[in-house]
Amino acid sequence: MKVEELIAIVPDYLQANPTALSAEALNALDQILEALDTVEVERTRADFVNWLRTYRDERDRLKFYAEANREVGQQSPAPESAEAKTLQNYFQTARQVRCNQSPNPDRQDPQDMPPQT
Repeated sequence: MKVEELIAIVPDYLQANPTALSAEALNALDQILEALDTVEVERTRADFVNWLRTYRDERDRLKFYAEANREVGQQSPAPESAEAKTLQNYFQTARQVRCNQSPNPDRQDPQDMPPQT
């Protein structure tokens, strides 16, 4: 599966599975998204590839989701100039979804936990 396909499915994946990624993986992905406006598209793509290599469990779940939700049929390739804009749009959508996610209900803030006796 191509990296571009995985990038394209990230926003849908995060909406469908808001707690599927670990906090560490989400933070790393958020750092990639934060740098989106200041780095070149190829650098962002390379950072995402590194993220996929680092967070293999998350990558595998993302790939499984992408394969299960792949559109049937062939799409014609986008012009090269449109690729950069498309990549940026996918990451901006993923960032927006990430910002709108509710915190994991299974995790409690240590300050909210009762004192141990």
